[in-house]
Amino acid sequence: MRRRAVIALLALAGIALAAASGLLIQDRIQRARSLRLGGAAYDDRRFALAHRLALDHLRRWPDDRPALLLAARSLSRMRQVDRAEALYQRAGPPFSVEDLHARADALVSSGRNAEAAEAYRALLARSPDDVLALRRLAALEITLDRVREASRLADRLIEIPDGAVIGYTLKGVIAYNGGVPEQSVAAFERVLQLDPGLEQMPLNPREMFWGYLGRDLIRLGRAADARRHLGRALSEHPRDAGLMDLMARSYEQDGMLDQAARCWRTAAEWDPTMPSPWLNLGRLALIEGDPAEAVRLLDRAAELAPGAPEPHHSLALAHRRLGHLEEAERHRLLADRLKAPDASPIP
Repeated sequence: MRRRAVIALLALAGIALAAASGLLIQDRIQRARSLRLGGAAYDDRRFALAHRLALDHLRRWPDDRPALLLAARSLSRMRQVDRAEALYQRAGPPFSVEDLHARADALVSSGRNAEAAEAYRALLARSPDDVLALRRLAALEITLDRVREASRLADRLIEIPDGAVIGYTLKGVIAYNGGVPEQSVAAFERVLQLDPGLEQMPLNPREMFWGYLGRDLIRLGRAADARRHLGRALSEHPRDAGLMDLMARSYEQDGMLDQAARCWRTAAEWDPTMPSPWLNLGRLALIEGDPAEAVRLLDRAAELAPGAPEPHHSLALAHRRLGHLEEAERHRLLADRLKAPDASPIP
């Protein structure tokens, strides 16, 4: 009897163990199925739905780490940074590349640039050739005035085939901002060699690229090259007054003043609030011996750019030629006062 009882107990225990094991397997299946729905919503960029499904999951399994991270990522993508940060801390490391991207992007969007930079560095420690992380960290380093570090990141991008266009673009922007037109033009021309259609070039809007390249070509005295590139830019971006203003400057540099005037008149028509065309048309009127017309044009420039000294300097010359000596002296004094270091010159 005792032996039969032991056998019976063992049999019952086996059944109980099998039942417990089956329940555990079923629980795992339910967890995976529940989380899979949230993951699919996240992949479809339905972040609010992904967040709600993650919370539903956490009500059943409060400490499920993948669900905590899904909820955190979803909140990051919805730019709810503080709520997301609390969940990242609750889940704890290690984090996936997507976790780190979502977190860093959200920190950038909320203006927490130093924290975002640290997040991108952590991401690059995990994935050193992550082009998106390198690009965004380089941009952050520029905003944080760490230009040398941004330049090193651009060099790293250049060494990666998928990142070379981005790297050269960054090198061009850094050189442009640093006032080194030779380096900026070399970098931007390399971008055009690698990516003639500018499909990978990251500057947005694209007109920025043409503006940077055109200005620095003019600074280098390469007006004809500037016109060639600006002609293409204007064909792609018609009625862009800034590009037309640069086209006028390229003609002016080569002494082609009629063409320059025509371009400045077009730029003023396209954007009547832009001061540069009015200023330069006023200067041309002075050159052509028409100070009265110059005053009309320069008054408009001064109105549009009240903090700039250039219109007042030219107005002083125009009024002096008209014999308006008191008015000339008033504009001369204004120009001198506006030449202070914190003045706003017309670009």
